[in-house]
Amino acid sequence: MKKLTEKEIQKLFDFTKKHYVEYYDLQLELVDHLACGIEEQWNIDNSITFDDALNMEFKKFGVFGFSDIVDQRKLELQKKYKKVINNAIVDHLKKKEYVGLMLLFSIIYFLFTLLDAEITFIVAVVLFYSIGIYQLVRLNNQYKLKTKELGTKLVLVETIYKNFISISAASAFFNLGIQSILHLNVNFLYVNIGVAIILPFLYLILYVSCYYLPKHSDEILKDLCQEYQLIMK
Repeated sequence: MKKLTEKEIQKLFDFTKKHYVEYYDLQLELVDHLACGIEEQWNIDNSITFDDALNMEFKKFGVFGFSDIVDQRKLELQKKYKKVINNAIVDHLKKKEYVGLMLLFSIIYFLFTLLDAEITFIVAVVLFYSIGIYQLVRLNNQYKLKTKELGTKLVLVETIYKNFISISAASAFFNLGIQSILHLNVNFLYVNIGVAIILPFLYLILYVSCYYLPKHSDEILKDLCQEYQLIMK
């Protein structure tokens, strides 16, 4: 049976890059898929040229090419990583020191609302979003450094360092609070009671997704990404 040469395999990597697949883990999957398809064609008719066989395999991906595969793979890894986030949050909630800090934060926040509920809410919104924006910038810089260290892009690395679930959750929550105040004439005191209860959890999610997990990214990558181990050898 006719087999691909190393030069032809490199051409497959170049082909995936040419079609905007910039992640090494996805390139490996696609190259393996294309190589198997091409060799199966040669098994039937070994007179087919490499380029013709490659074009026939690529047509099987449809009009959108590799884009659907890339999107599907990203979704799969995001689902896996969300489980990692959820497990980490549950682990932190089992620790008394974290629960104690969250309760203390709630009590202090609520005491401030008794002094001025409106100002307290505004400060809470501004402070959280300021921290969120800082995290966006910091994690983006860390992502660039990690990618430079690896010498290539990996989907899971991007998922870890560009996972902004906490900021999205906070945006939805605070937007609900603001809309309630503006359109439903809800008392600031009631809104702040909700903030005092929920905000500590949002800060915990922020800590886990922006500090704790990126700090342990090597362990996560070794566990969930076989390609990472190949790169680090």
